Amino acid sequence: MTVKRFVALDMHGGHGSRRRQRIITAEFILGALVGVGFAVWLLSRPTQPFGALVSCWILGIALNYVPLAILASRLSIGDGVADELSDADIPREARRAGVYQLWILVPLAIVGMAAAQGVQRNA
Repeated sequence: MTVKRFVALDMHGGHGSRRRQRIITAEFILGALVGVGFAVWLLSRPTQPFGALVSCWILGIALNYVPLAILASRLSIGDGVADELSDADIPREARRAGVYQLWILVPLAIVGMAAAQGVQRNA
């Protein structure tokens, strides 16, 4: 599953409403902005080494939301979600996407996947 497909499935949900697409897009954008801001704020404060490690972990997770926000913004234009999922078995792929969501908790995992998939697509 590509990151773009994952975002499209998340934006589609059960019924593919425009309202859900806007909510998911806002979630990803706020996750990126607020998460990065919070992590930078935590890193700017003097802490013990464990606190700095936790702050870096939070920053890595927040950075995972950046490609999700970019892709959601692009897919929300026109019929981007419907176009991406035109050949999808949505219920089956949505179950897989649930497991895929756990990768968000791995710092920079989604960033790396999106970058690798972007390089493969451009090659």
